[in-house]
Amino acid sequence: RVDGSEFHEIPGTWVAGTATHGTGCPHSATLTAELAWGTPLLVAAHRASTVTAAAIDHGLEGIGAGPGPVAVGQAPGANQRVRTR
Repeated sequence: RVDGSEFHEIPGTWVAGTATHGTGCPHSATLTAELAWGTPLLVAAHRASTVTAAAIDHGLEGIGAGPGPVAVGQAPGANQRVRTR
């Protein structure tokens, strides 16, 4: 139930990285998919936060003039960063 009567903080992991372009896409896609599967809202929000942090951690740095794109779908613990500069 979402009626504004409760507040929940979703703690996340700070990821030091500059590949942050596109973070809203994996976050909203994960949240939407989890809710479609019937996952409770709070659990879905935690999972979306975890997926987004991993996408930043594995992001592609040094592509283009701004922040590099996130990389979704990397295995936990994988390190496949691409540095072009």
